[in-house]
Amino acid sequence: MKAAHGTAGELDRMRGGSRAVRRLRSARTQVYVTSVVAVLTACGREEVPSPVTELAATIADSSGVTVLTLSHTLAEVAAGETSFELIQPDLLVGETGDEHNVWFGALADVASQGGGGFAVLDHLQAQVLVIDSAGRLVSTLGREGDGPGEFREPWSLAAVGGALVVRQHDQARAFTVFREGQLEAVAGAEPEGDWYAARFRWPRVRMSGFTTGPEDVTRRLQRFDSTSFIHMLQENELEELNFVDPIEFHDGIPTVLIRYGLDGQVIDTVANLSGPPTFVREVSAQSIFYVQPLFSARPVWTTGRGWYATGHGDSTEVVVRGTGGDVLLRIRTPPRRSPVSEADRIEAADWNTASTILTSMGARERMRSRGPSGPRRAREGTLSRILLFNADSIPMITGAYGSGDCLFLSGFRPGDWQDGTSLTWVVIDVRAPALLRVIRLRPPPEGSLPDFPEFSQFGAAVRDFDRGFAFTFRRMADGAAAVERFPLPDRCGQ
Repeated sequence: MKAAHGTAGELDRMRGGSRAVRRLRSARTQVYVTSVVAVLTACGREEVPSPVTELAATIADSSGVTVLTLSHTLAEVAAGETSFELIQPDLLVGETGDEHNVWFGALADVASQGGGGFAVLDHLQAQVLVIDSAGRLVSTLGREGDGPGEFREPWSLAAVGGALVVRQHDQARAFTVFREGQLEAVAGAEPEGDWYAARFRWPRVRMSGFTTGPEDVTRRLQRFDSTSFIHMLQENELEELNFVDPIEFHDGIPTVLIRYGLDGQVIDTVANLSGPPTFVREVSAQSIFYVQPLFSARPVWTTGRGWYATGHGDSTEVVVRGTGGDVLLRIRTPPRRSPVSEADRIEAADWNTASTILTSMGARERMRSRGPSGPRRAREGTLSRILLFNADSIPMITGAYGSGDCLFLSGFRPGDWQDGTSLTWVVIDVRAPALLRVIRLRPPPEGSLPDFPEFSQFGAAVRDFDRGFAFTFRRMADGAAAVERFPLPDRCGQ
């Protein structure tokens, strides 16, 4: 389906089907079918592809391991070829005029803390803002600087037990741990070997401003259990620098999931993954600048309650393992690939141009001074750069989050976020196992986003699924950063 737009409280009614999950059984196979929900919005009927089907899952046994196979690809689900439940937000924090006067500069990460409260890592302010369930600012942690509890370029945040862990680019002070508002530990330990932990892998072609998104593949920092967390590192290609003949890593740079204790020390290596392809963009006297194609497949991984899941955007399978490494479940999708369309490329060009303008007042004024032809020329210029480093086909999987026993998987939809990650998510109970439902987080309503003529709307990026809530980041019409909270319908996510 196309994105549903409207104002807060816009859901007039739902039709067709129930919220219950129907189960079709045979001797060896179970089929789980999600509910059918069509959406009518205050601004008119949402366009629904015809025919819309229900997503189904077949449960089977393969060599002693349960295999759950979906009837559609995640990209087809994201495109609205199956029905979904539209989830409404219950809180928006950070907009201009916010009753609690909360302001975010450049939002890097969000971590759910349970009960509807959450913490926000603000890269621009170099601090963590702790927000309660009502949207009030409770406290701030850290500040810009080089001392203990101070940050230079902080980019990742995770809630681990009762602690908050911040990752920053400085290897000597890689992890900063706060507990109950107090600094608990500062550590810069890395595993044995030669690893690289850049804040971005630069999959975008426009580099101005502070905006970041799920395309930042080294950003992912997640709780493993109540006393440890995982961070993803990748091999250090800088050791291979050759200014005469720079190496392009077409097969991807190997990455690893490293587990750390709350003292910031390495515990072990959880998994080895294959990274995205990396291409040489620019060579200067002192450095080689690498980029990753906007639509290229990337490793996906997440953690839940006593399990973790790994996969790759090029694969049709996600493997769920217990904390000891034993396979609990394999999730498979049909092996259908779709080409990156011209519309996808144009959408990405609009996104990149809009994000550059959004973070630069000078660029905004230049765009307005060019008149009606300005947006068209900007799009064409950005599009030409995207075409240089673009994947031929869309990824099979673009996003994964875990919470409790719930695994949330998403496919490709460039209208939702600039790297193609969708706001539509398939929810799977990994312990049952069962396909629970398909949910779509309500996209930002029309009129609430930055308005640039001929540009796609600057949508929303999912930042966390945890403890019964999902959190997204978006820009408001005036350019202010905001966090939106969505209550989740399934208890397995708590």
